[in-house]
Amino acid sequence: MSAIDPTPGPWQIHSDYTLEGRTMVIGNVDGEYIDGQAHTTFDFVCDTLGDDDSGSASIAVANARVICAVPDMIAALKAVNLDARPSNWDDDDDPKQVAAWRKLDAVLAAIGGAA
Repeated sequence: MSAIDPTPGPWQIHSDYTLEGRTMVIGNVDGEYIDGQAHTTFDFVCDTLGDDDSGSASIAVANARVICAVPDMIAALKAVNLDARPSNWDDDDDPKQVAAWRKLDAVLAAIGGAA
């Protein structure tokens, strides 16, 4: 699998887009006012879908909120990896600590963010 960078964060819910339980997540938002009117450009990140009749539209919005937090979560994981990891983490006597650092390594590798 080749590494492709995701849409730059922050990501947000496109508040003008709710159609049949769909919630659009956008990123790389840029905008300006031209002649008193807002003109905005953005990159599409994803849609979350829900069925208004079953109440899952609320779940779709909740899922979109979690998705919007992903760029910040990745940045936090990278910061912990670089700033908080002890240099001798793999020699730690606490197997839970070693397992936690290995999980962090696996997550960063899965997203292509290994340090």
